[in-house]
Amino acid sequence: MVESALLEIPGVTFAPVNHVCFSPDGTMLAASTVDREVAVFRGNEVIYQSNFMTEDHRIRPHDSIRSIIFSGDGQSLYVAWGDILRRINLYSGSVEWARQSDPNMAFLITTPVNLARSSMGQVACAYADGHVELYDANGVLEGRFSDNAAPCLMSYISGNRLAGTDRFSITVWSSGGRLLHRAKGTRRMFALAASEESDLLAVRSLHEVLIMRTSDWQAVGHADTRPGYPKLLFIAGDCLASLDADGFSLYNPAGEEVKRFETHAYRPIAMAHHPKQGLAVSGSDGSVHLYPL
Repeated sequence: MVESALLEIPGVTFAPVNHVCFSPDGTMLAASTVDREVAVFRGNEVIYQSNFMTEDHRIRPHDSIRSIIFSGDGQSLYVAWGDILRRINLYSGSVEWARQSDPNMAFLITTPVNLARSSMGQVACAYADGHVELYDANGVLEGRFSDNAAPCLMSYISGNRLAGTDRFSITVWSSGGRLLHRAKGTRRMFALAASEESDLLAVRSLHEVLIMRTSDWQAVGHADTRPGYPKLLFIAGDCLASLDADGFSLYNPAGEEVKRFETHAYRPIAMAHHPKQGLAVSGSDGSVHLYPL
């Protein structure tokens, strides 16, 4: 495996890249850093760049970018930063809207913690106080629900269902927020990934990856995993990618390692998949590495 490209975020020197994602059509790549810098690339061209560092001392402890994701049409970018969810128009660079959730218990700051987008264009945003907001393809709020097991990690699965974990259980909701399924885990979960193509879902504990079918919730495979940043991603339907401190591995549904990639020059933190460009892996060196698969 040979790296095909190396994207460096302008104005950022060695700041670890903590999130990366492709637009639905694959023409754009977005990345964010631990320094709250966000950049969107089309090829090697930067079409949007902004720094989200706050001057408000009240939310300084929450001042980080927790998730980024493109809208279904690829014209906007959702940024979960601090205590605000923003939808940014990438062509004008303007903020289409900014959603600041009401404080929990009237005084506790509530932060958006994770974003997910379905193949139908719906975007889900989970908040730290246990509620989830659902936006349609145009960015209009179409639903909101609360759950004691609201997800801090989530992904859409087949049938436009939303799967998530609060680290102790796995829950599936309909696209309208209706509870469909819940199962308690035996170990704490630090990563979750779902496939909208093959009906598979995977979770990761500290030392093991478990792969399940969501049609009957039977385990189909498991694999021991190396230590490192816990991140899982399904690629090409049923192939699972898992990051660790020294690289990443690809597993088949039975949990067998089919390929292994070492990243000696950096520690990987996040990844995103494009069917033609391959796997984008960001890391501690402040760059995004593209691996053709």
